Amino acid sequence: MYRLLYVSTKSPELTKLETDKIVKISEVNNGALEISGILMEFKQHFIQYIEGPSVNLYKLFKKIKEDTRHCDVSLIYYKPLEERLYSKWGMSFYTIDLLEKGQSLLDKLEDLIQLGSGNTEKEVADLLSNLDSQN
Repeated sequence: MYRLLYVSTKSPELTKLETDKIVKISEVNNGALEISGILMEFKQHFIQYIEGPSVNLYKLFKKIKEDTRHCDVSLIYYKPLEERLYSKWGMSFYTIDLLEKGQSLLDKLEDLIQLGSGNTEKEVADLLSNLDSQN
């Protein structure tokens, strides 16, 4: 079992309807691949954490990188996983509203997007957990 986290920049032409389609298709496809995770939309970025069998994650990430609905796909980590954070197969989705979240959480998201912030895996897991509990 592995986990993968990446950040990307959304295409300016990407609509909410298209994003909703991505999530619905991912829910079906990811379940069949034993992949679970969360896709977050923050400003003009996507932040996605996915977990599942190594081969399936590798194939999925290859498709993600080739998807023209976003660009500048930056892998933050791809590592072994002892226990799933998201036990249900499929995909959760959150739009992170600047008005609803605390400033420290927003700062952490900005750091995550910058990639050079030195986020530890524990900090990322805590951030994901914090986002999940606030929605």
